[in-house]
Amino acid sequence: LNRMEMIFHLVLLVSCCFADQFIVPPVLLKEASYPEWVHYHWVWLSNDRANQSSMIDYAKQYLDHDIQVGAVDIDSSWSTGFNNFIFDTKKYPNAAEMIDFFHSKKIRVIIWVTSFINTDSSNYKEAHEKRYLLRNALDIQTTISW
Repeated sequence: LNRMEMIFHLVLLVSCCFADQFIVPPVLLKEASYPEWVHYHWVWLSNDRANQSSMIDYAKQYLDHDIQVGAVDIDSSWSTGFNNFIFDTKKYPNAAEMIDFFHSKKIRVIIWVTSFINTDSSNYKEAHEKRYLLRNALDIQTTISW
């Protein structure tokens, strides 16, 4: 029997034998359509505390206490400018090494990005010139404060 069949038989057995002891009887649910890791702990540190060593150390603390970590969430200050996709090497001197470490522990890495780009960002000019940015009904690209 596979895992789902075993669970089904167990639920069936419990439902039949102990049906009068449940207010709401147990039911067999379909397997979730999302991965199991989303149920594990997600590690996040505020921008003023987050850097490569603090993120790794913080995740290790959970692992050392047998708390499964599903993901680390690296907040907005990871880059040198909002949405330029360049790691700040002062905070994250070897981002590839850090990501490899998390992946070796089966921890997903989530990096904060938005749908906005700052006009002083190193890649704004390219995005503007190649028409990557949204335009209004008059085909005019405008800036907004966010």
